Amino acid sequence: MTEPGFEDTRKAKQSIRRKSRKSTSSRRQSRKQSKQSQGRRQSQRRQSQRRQTGGVKSLKGNTSKETSTTAASSWDEEELAFGEVMANLQGEPLGESPIDLELAVLKKATILPILQWLNTENLPHAMKITNSGYTATICGLWVPGECPKLRGGPLKEDYDFSQIHFHWGEHENYGSEHLIEHVHYPLEVHVVFHKSSYKIHERARKEHDGLIVVVYFYTLSRRPNKNLEPIIASLNDISSPMTEKYIEPFKYSYMFPVFTEDYILYNGWMKHKCQHATLWFICRETLGINADQLDKFRKITGADGTPILKNYRDVKETGELKVFIVYPSPVDTGVVLHPRPMTPEDPKPEESRVLAKGGKPKQEKQRKSSVRRQSRRQSRRQSKRQSKVSNKRQSMKRKSKAGGSRKSMKT
Repeated sequence: MTEPGFEDTRKAKQSIRRKSRKSTSSRRQSRKQSKQSQGRRQSQRRQSQRRQTGGVKSLKGNTSKETSTTAASSWDEEELAFGEVMANLQGEPLGESPIDLELAVLKKATILPILQWLNTENLPHAMKITNSGYTATICGLWVPGECPKLRGGPLKEDYDFSQIHFHWGEHENYGSEHLIEHVHYPLEVHVVFHKSSYKIHERARKEHDGLIVVVYFYTLSRRPNKNLEPIIASLNDISSPMTEKYIEPFKYSYMFPVFTEDYILYNGWMKHKCQHATLWFICRETLGINADQLDKFRKITGADGTPILKNYRDVKETGELKVFIVYPSPVDTGVVLHPRPMTPEDPKPEESRVLAKGGKPKQEKQRKSSVRRQSRRQSRRQSKRQSKVSNKRQSMKRKSKAGGSRKSMKT
């Protein structure tokens, strides 16, 4: 028979075990729920930071300034009147170029006439690249009236193609004259146009409204830009200052995108080796160039006889400058420039930082280390084989000597 009170004690212990198991499972569940809620909060925080910074991280490992987490999420939608816009673009500039282009300073403008490009499909009769001692400059020769032209937009008259020149830095973290949200791009290309009525570039640069500049930005890619090859291949021939070479002519539309809207526009002083107002037309579409192509620019020498490792100017304060984004695209409203579409040959973001520092991506290092391991294994195997063969030879020699000594003893 069961002792009195024993059953009650057993039931009490079982209830205690059940309660402890419940409490343990509840603690585990509460920990799991707290981790899940913490993860949700972190993801929400990251998403909010992306929205604040326009969804774009630094293109390179180093930047001139830290990107602010409180950056504007879009440009200013409040538009100025047509007269105010034209007064800012055609009057005396209120600041000097280049500047840092930020979403916070951009003002939407949809009241200007549409920008028009003419003759961008015309092939020049001749094209020449020159080492000016400061940069590489390209000019072309067309039939009169057939060169590429710009009209419309904020322009009162036509502007003719004048020349192309390039700005780069000592490595891929620097190079562009304008900054994009405090970040340098590795290459900035300026296409200069002069007012048609002034006939030539030299006269136009002396006038207040003589020159305008179209700007293109290049990002780092693993695949070389085939369109740039005629230019890159000729850089070795103009390594000395004030040398020039005729290159294979190309159409404007072959080398650069042509845009009629969705561009950035401002009026700023140009005070490098000259002093005149300049209208800056900045293309929002970015192009690609790889590290080897960029390195060719750094090998041409300047007027002092040393390689031109950098030829960009420092940015100036935006101050009272009015910077407009003209007929902006509804795509990528949270960034200043459109990101270039990635291709399978392009480096991943973490690889681009390694490439910018002059290193090699992780996959390349792993491949080379595996090759080294295989070669070491093969050498070890070969040495083992050789040692076995030599041991066999030595044993055969010893046996032959032993056999000869026995024969001599018998005789």
